[in-house]
Amino acid sequence: MASVNITRRGFVCSAACAAAIVSAGPALALAPQRLHGDGIHDDTDALEALFGGQPVVTDREALIAQRDGANIRLLNGKFLTRRPVRIRNGMNLYSANCSFRVNDGAMVPYPILTNS
Repeated sequence: MASVNITRRGFVCSAACAAAIVSAGPALALAPQRLHGDGIHDDTDALEALFGGQPVVTDREALIAQRDGANIRLLNGKFLTRRPVRIRNGMNLYSANCSFRVNDGAMVPYPILTNS
């Protein structure tokens, strides 16, 4: 078995680097999703994050995306998704002045949802 010699400085540096990686991991995972609501950019992941209770930031001032417990409000957006959006049972979605489209399908006034 080979022995490895490490200096105190090398050990401290390694420990500091490992601590930085561990502490940055959760912060990166909780970075808010960007909800475009413009009908051009894909909003699938951002809508699922909103429905799942994760933070979401909107690109436009007029676009409103809020969650209060089991109630979700979407106002003034055109949402493009690449597949039906997952939502949990018991959630209430209120949308006004919105349109939704999956891939190249037609724009409809309600989202295409699936239970997760």
